[in-house]
Amino acid sequence: MGVDPGKARLIIDVALAIHRRAMPRWLAEPDITLAQLMSQAAAELRDVVAPPASTIG
Repeated sequence: MGVDPGKARLIIDVALAIHRRAMPRWLAEPDITLAQLMSQAAAELRDVVAPPASTIG
């Protein structure tokens, strides 16, 4: 099976962007886990890339 190289590169780029967004926050706020902050960063990306249908149009 496998993933198309172009899609694989996109996945890597997105994962790195989410990590870059979360890491400084984690260093500043050690009471929150890195996983929580990465989840928040992914949600921020989702909100920007795919806003709720009610806001489109």
